[in-house]
Amino acid sequence: MKLFKKEVKPLIRIKISDKSNVERIVLCDTTLDEVFNMVSKIINYNELFEPNNKDTLIEMRECTGHLYGLSKSIRSESITVDEINKYILNEVTINN
Repeated sequence: MKLFKKEVKPLIRIKISDKSNVERIVLCDTTLDEVFNMVSKIINYNELFEPNNKDTLIEMRECTGHLYGLSKSIRSESITVDEINKYILNEVTINN
């Protein structure tokens, strides 16, 4: 017999925010570098087509249970919170 131990998976928490809006996404089975590369590609591609004066911050943080690890952030000056949220969810569901 063994004692039951709840398995804790490492997660990547994404917080997308500006001055008035906040969205959160939690991803599993990935690394911080993969998520950062995906988000930076999304921002670089879409900033070419959507010139606005928005200031949106995307923070990505490793999390295992209640312990937080490394974090990375990137800023977009032309894409809104809702748009970035939509693009990330679209990218994740395509690669699912």
